[in-house]
Amino acid sequence: MELFLDFCQQNFIIDNKDNKVAKIAEVFKEKKCLIIFDDLQNIFSKNQFCGEYKTEYQEYENFFKTIAEIEHQSHIILISQEKCPTMQSFNSNSSDCIELSGLYSLEIIKNLGKYNHQEWLKLINLYEGNINYIQDIRILIKDIFNGDVKEFLAEENIVITPNIKLTLDNIFNRLCDAEKKIINEFVKYEKPMTRQDLKRNLDLSAIDFINGLNSLINRYLITKIEQNKTLFQLSPVFREYVKTKTISI
Repeated sequence: MELFLDFCQQNFIIDNKDNKVAKIAEVFKEKKCLIIFDDLQNIFSKNQFCGEYKTEYQEYENFFKTIAEIEHQSHIILISQEKCPTMQSFNSNSSDCIELSGLYSLEIIKNLGKYNHQEWLKLINLYEGNINYIQDIRILIKDIFNGDVKEFLAEENIVITPNIKLTLDNIFNRLCDAEKKIINEFVKYEKPMTRQDLKRNLDLSAIDFINGLNSLINRYLITKIEQNKTLFQLSPVFREYVKTKTISI
């Protein structure tokens, strides 16, 4: 454990110097550790499909694969706006992966504002269980609507506050051209779309379309709806944000 703490006391970057990945793996096997990686999307390149490692962070791919393959008693929490193919390997025989899609518990807003279970639950669903968005909207409701969430919901609009816009700006600026084209097509329609309907009017090759759609799913901007046929739905919050932008490709 002292070896690992020594790593963390430095400007900690996983690289291939001094066989660092192997040393960390040994610590994971010998000790029970909890490691939290926040804002992990920053190790991936902008304007590329989701999960493309920056050159200086390539060794993280080896690190994630190693941790997924070895027997150990440690836990890793990854906080990221996007995931990469190597993260899928956490669902292996030697490791279990639990992916959080959002916080939908009323406890996050209990005793804040005029408390009404059903109205607050509508608000939480409207903002997709994103705790940062909900906390920001809670302050707006307190300041503008005297804490009455019902009055806010009566406006029938998803409000994009400056803080939410800043977060979404950072996400949008990471998208590649193919993803922006797909997003722009989604915004033209208010309902979920099939893959075929979405592709019909897009000037994209089959490969770029499939990779772009998959990339947006891995950025948590598009979700799948399984009915008689598979439908794809753009995040309502992101849709409202994109409506205010002019997408230039």
